[in-house]
Amino acid sequence: DMLTYAIDKPAPATLIVISGDRDFVYAVSVLRWRRYRVVLVAPNSAHASLRSQASAILDWEADVL
Repeated sequence: DMLTYAIDKPAPATLIVISGDRDFVYAVSVLRWRRYRVVLVAPNSAHASLRSQASAILDWEADVL
């Protein structure tokens, strides 16, 4: 889990989240606040609140597939 990783590995570090689900907004927000770089790999339809919290965004269809 992302937050457990953050407890064990201090920043700076980069975490990659592959999801468009807004349920990850809180975790991504906490990680950014703790100075982690969070790269979001998500479809273009990913929830706006999740996209706004990411350090960088890669489009699943355009950049990955």
